[in-house]
Amino acid sequence: MNGTRFKEFLQLRGIEVIHVINEASDLPTLFGEALATTIELLGFAAGFIATENEAGRLQVRYAHNLPSAFVESLDQIDIDATPYVRDVFRKGESVVVEELPADALASRHGVHGAAVSVPVFAEGALIGQFTIYAMRPHSFTPEERNLLRTIATEFGTALSKLEAQAAAHHYAEELAQYSAHLEELVEKRTAQLRDVERLAGIGETAAMIGHDLRNPLQGLQYIVDLQRLRFERMSPADRSRDEWQKEQALFARISDQIFYMDKIVGDLQDYARPIVPEREEIVVEKLIEDVVQSLPHTDGVRIATEVPDLQLMADPHLMHRVLANLILNAVQAMPDGGTVTVSASTDDGSVAISVHDTGIGIPNDAKDKLFKPLFTGKAKGTGLGLAVVKRIVEAHAGRITVESEVGKGSTFTVNFPSTEG
Repeated sequence: MNGTRFKEFLQLRGIEVIHVINEASDLPTLFGEALATTIELLGFAAGFIATENEAGRLQVRYAHNLPSAFVESLDQIDIDATPYVRDVFRKGESVVVEELPADALASRHGVHGAAVSVPVFAEGALIGQFTIYAMRPHSFTPEERNLLRTIATEFGTALSKLEAQAAAHHYAEELAQYSAHLEELVEKRTAQLRDVERLAGIGETAAMIGHDLRNPLQGLQYIVDLQRLRFERMSPADRSRDEWQKEQALFARISDQIFYMDKIVGDLQDYARPIVPEREEIVVEKLIEDVVQSLPHTDGVRIATEVPDLQLMADPHLMHRVLANLILNAVQAMPDGGTVTVSASTDDGSVAISVHDTGIGIPNDAKDKLFKPLFTGKAKGTGLGLAVVKRIVEAHAGRITVESEVGKGSTFTVNFPSTEG
């Protein structure tokens, strides 16, 4: 695909692909139709979307134009034992092969030529991979890879909605079971029934609102990326340095606002649904590094880390949410700039992670309300961020504390008990 053709695709076809994904009304058939449309518009031949099953193997969710024997073979792939699959699932990296070798699994099933695999994200979590095959040698440009990552995120959003609907259905079934045995369970189960009804209603509403808001947010981000690409391709004769700097600043402001709105949606969904951690060993230093890199840059704010070699048994995606919320709060507490220090320590197997800022501090009369839903002392905010943090920490049998002095800053510390013994 030459530069001119790809530019036309970005402007016309990319939006069409996203429209197909967002407008499909029947989610169980969405992926088959949208996957086929995406591959055809890209000018390629076949592909699949896969997630990870409980055994740590690939699970092909939807495939297009691939031999059934090949799809069955894909389902046997051990993610951690297969380097290119591990890079996608564990590191979130794209993997490109311009021409598949003759001994490759795909080649043995008659699938040849170029291939590219990109990570699939949903609500900031890495959940799978999107792979396409060209059936011919092909060099994927950086623009093509970025577009594929954008499309993969759209698939991830749709998968998230499908799973949210399944969760809502699960709650509905649970309510039906309680109702069937209501007479004998009325005294024991009334309180539990009310909680389940409330959680089901909030969870379904939050899932629908989250999906409806995330679609336009991702559309806005796509338009920003498209405009940035257009300006990058303009010759210096067509734009001045001042114009480019102004456009870059505008792109950054829009992206920051999209990030902030997406965080509100995430906090709402995290607060509404049950939290069941899937624990694994986390390298604390790497976790903090990933969180810091994912946050928008703020002028005048420096983020420092003081983290020894520590491991923590916890859910990595939930821990990412905890630290992202705490660091963002620390940054917002320093409107005139300052330093955020993220540190960690251990004592008899327990792990403590602290986020310290040099900001405005918290009044004493507000400290007791910090973790209550909808309470906020900021000019903008939903008051759900710290409530979500507290729920996640307590779901890990941990606790969160805060120390603060007005005018000198605050320190939030999360403590996780030892999982040994």
